[in-house]
Amino acid sequence: MLLAGLAVGVLLLAACGDDDGGDDAERPADQPDGCALVSAGDVEDAFGGSAESTDVPADSPPGTCIFDLESVDAGGDGEIAVVPLEESSDEEGAFELNCQVENAEDVAGVGDRACYAVEFQELYVLVGDRQLLVRAPIGNFFDDADPAELQESFVEIGRTAAAAL
Repeated sequence: MLLAGLAVGVLLLAACGDDDGGDDAERPADQPDGCALVSAGDVEDAFGGSAESTDVPADSPPGTCIFDLESVDAGGDGEIAVVPLEESSDEEGAFELNCQVENAEDVAGVGDRACYAVEFQELYVLVGDRQLLVRAPIGNFFDDADPAELQESFVEIGRTAAAAL
């Protein structure tokens, strides 16, 4: 488990380079901003409860958007981060690797391809030559949530974000 979590961190660092994040001036011009892909209203529609955009840590990948959620339909409170990943030379291969490392299951009907890792509460979405990640930040998991309902919420917000790419 810990090894898989560390692998995700390495993959995110590799995907995002050495950028310290949080500063739109440093985000590549063609990389979307997570807050432009989904709004707090979109998150509330997908998860239920209430959602509020919150501060993004300085070491976050460029374009990251974080929402604080309370009383979600699946149960509990938590956070989600919408993270547009930087392009790689082999986007399909990078997507495959992310899904394999996280032992994620394929999800139909989201972007061109998507996979969801129940254990880490994260959804990878591939749309054309773009990849994005919707995840519960480590330490802010939805501990009291029904896993199947929570997955549906992640899938719904993934559909919304993919449509905006």
